[in-house]
Amino acid sequence: MPWHYHRRAGTGVICVTGVPDYVAPFATFVKNSIETMLEYELQMEGKRKKRNRLEQFMYYLLFEENIDMSLAHSLADQMELNKTVPRVAIIIKCQKKYDSRVVMKTLLTSEHNSYLDITTLTRNDNVVLFKAMPDMKTENLVEYREYIMEFIESFLDNLPTNECRQDFAIYVGTIQTAIEHYRASYNQAQEISIHIKNPSGVHFFNDHILDYFRSLVNMNVYDDIFNIYNDMFSEDDKDMVAETVEVLSRNNYNVVSSAKDLFIHRNTLVFRLNKIKNTLNIDPIANASEREFLNELSYYFRHK
Repeated sequence: MPWHYHRRAGTGVICVTGVPDYVAPFATFVKNSIETMLEYELQMEGKRKKRNRLEQFMYYLLFEENIDMSLAHSLADQMELNKTVPRVAIIIKCQKKYDSRVVMKTLLTSEHNSYLDITTLTRNDNVVLFKAMPDMKTENLVEYREYIMEFIESFLDNLPTNECRQDFAIYVGTIQTAIEHYRASYNQAQEISIHIKNPSGVHFFNDHILDYFRSLVNMNVYDDIFNIYNDMFSEDDKDMVAETVEVLSRNNYNVVSSAKDLFIHRNTLVFRLNKIKNTLNIDPIANASEREFLNELSYYFRHK
């Protein structure tokens, strides 16, 4: 009895001896079983090859030092990747050992999961996901954050009971519409994952753009600009300025909220502000440019 492999005629023959009327049903059963098994193996082999191509594409795109974008496009075409879809890089890190297979499976069942998503596992067991975004027209581009948060919250809610959501930290880069810029989105997510000390929660690069720009500037540049102010404050006063301005900036210079965060009386904060204003002859509450100057001076005092 002939059997077929992946719809190829006459791939092989099954020989079963005996009375034809008795052995025919058994031979048919064996034939169907072999064909089903081989079709399954062929399907799994196709998935493995596709997965290998995906990992090759992701590694080349994200980590190759001298990247050739024509080769990157060729790899993407081999996977039949839709290159016109906007995507954003998301890095998922866990502060304890976890089952990466469970996490990958949970992502597949999360709200807004899409077959257009690109997901891989790095060598240090971080999950890297290029999340496909819906058609982001100019008028609804601002809604991307809500869309991503719904996806992330669904993922965290669907984690198995033995996985604690507080153990996961998630870092989100910027939306990109071309694979040439995917690495930039990944690097942005990676950058904030390095500098943010909180080992859990969801962190968007767009919330840390100023910190990113500061990280690109050598402290020697800050020293060239602000060294003259070193002698105007004692070391204790520099610490006070750095602490106070950091909290004020975080609260949009709201004195009441800042005083609460500093655990001091409002009048104490006002006294500190007046001391800074009188020493530098500026008014950061009323003048935006002077506020920016003070923010950078306090950053210099904190990091020099």
